[in-house]
Amino acid sequence: MRIGMETPHLPFEKGDVEDDGYPDGLNALEAVKQLKHFKKKNEPFFLAVGFYKPHLPCNSPKKYWDLYEKDKIVLATNQYPPQNTNVEYCLNESPELTTHYPWPDGPGVISPESARNQKHAYYACVSYIDAQIGKILDELETQGLHKNTIVLLWSDHGWHLGEHGIFGKMTNFEVATNSPLIIKVPALRNKGAITNSIVETVDTYPTLAELCGLKSTGDLDGKSLVPILKDPEKSIKPYARSFYYRNNALGKALKTESHRIVRWATENDSTVAIELFDHRNDPDENYNIADLDKELSDSLLNLLNNTVFLSSDKPFVNGWE
Repeated sequence: MRIGMETPHLPFEKGDVEDDGYPDGLNALEAVKQLKHFKKKNEPFFLAVGFYKPHLPCNSPKKYWDLYEKDKIVLATNQYPPQNTNVEYCLNESPELTTHYPWPDGPGVISPESARNQKHAYYACVSYIDAQIGKILDELETQGLHKNTIVLLWSDHGWHLGEHGIFGKMTNFEVATNSPLIIKVPALRNKGAITNSIVETVDTYPTLAELCGLKSTGDLDGKSLVPILKDPEKSIKPYARSFYYRNNALGKALKTESHRIVRWATENDSTVAIELFDHRNDPDENYNIADLDKELSDSLLNLLNNTVFLSSDKPFVNGWE
């Protein structure tokens, strides 16, 4: 059993407590309090509520664990590296989970039993936060604020739950870069509509600015999602960007409507690995086809190499800042 630099404690906990027995429950109560305050002031307001879960350690009240039967939790079917990939760059050994906490299987090793326990804990945390969000939405309605309040729910990243043998984030795979995004705008139709349009986290600011009738500067990385909110069939950008640094190489990725291309390059812009996944036939990204479809790979690499990844004086173009 290895213990990292954090205070020794398990990566999950099910306390026999009420929702406010953990910090996120207290955050929800404070948010409800603030909504009551805003109602009395009768002025425009902006309320940002941050919830920590689901995140390691996956702690939540026992009643949310009881929503799931651990033995019926299905493990990931692709607990192996994608074929034809350089695992030195594209994978990690779940360091946040297996080296920062007491871990019985050893660093980088996750047994089926441990995987099921951790997945159970993650599910419980999701349900716990779902309940906290519900309290805030209920209070919006109680105060009559739901009729003219925009609600935006988002997360900063996804999370491997055993896919490719990983529990955690820190990859360029779809499961780690695809994050939740739900926007509720009372004045717009299409309630409950789902869109397949590609969007990015950087789009949230210009979206809120436009919805609130505020002017935003023109040098933004993001674009307003209002056209998609009005028509879910609309598209505002051809790809989404992500990048991650591992083993002295920067992995830059573009996700298009049908594929994901990843180029890993050293500081001198020397390519060390290329990944290409066909999401139409391989949505779980199990087969790297970069060498099998050279024409498509070269075309997407050309697009990637000419894409600005950050707006700055020294943008990430062709590899490094």
